[in-house]
Amino acid sequence: MSQEKRSKTGQAEQIQFGENDMIQKNDFARFIREKRREYNELHQQQLSTRKIANILGMSESSFPKVLNRERPTKHRDVIIAIGIILELLPGEVSEALRLYDMPELEDQRKLSGEEVDRDRILSRMMICCNSKKQSCSLQQVDEQLINSGFRPLSIEPKVDLKNGTKDVPFLLNW
Repeated sequence: MSQEKRSKTGQAEQIQFGENDMIQKNDFARFIREKRREYNELHQQQLSTRKIANILGMSESSFPKVLNRERPTKHRDVIIAIGIILELLPGEVSEALRLYDMPELEDQRKLSGEEVDRDRILSRMMICCNSKKQSCSLQQVDEQLINSGFRPLSIEPKVDLKNGTKDVPFLLNW
């Protein structure tokens, strides 16, 4: 089981998966930053953290906190959606999930049979989109999941309760 630890000197938190497998809390943010840089170089454009937050329907102020795990998400689909936006391959999405202390794609040890089947659809779409060198929108991914009998990608955003709004799940659209 994973654990978070803070040293007495205030060093970065670590997550322990096994006796010899330590991951720094900010490794996920570094991984995504590197993949975003690769995406930007490949497409010769600037996909910013702000733009990713907007695509996901998250506030521009809370998304960096999710990336840095100051306010970690419990929703695996958020990490998967980030991977789709950045056009990652299934292995890279699995690495992102692992760095976020979530079950990797198609992990039969930690996921139900239906979740593994859903992950297979996601993996196939990631491979197909990357092999055709074209982007797949989150809306296209949702449509394929629904057509295959699975729930679409979804997250439950943290909403400002001062304004009288509640946490409401919604579909991711890009």
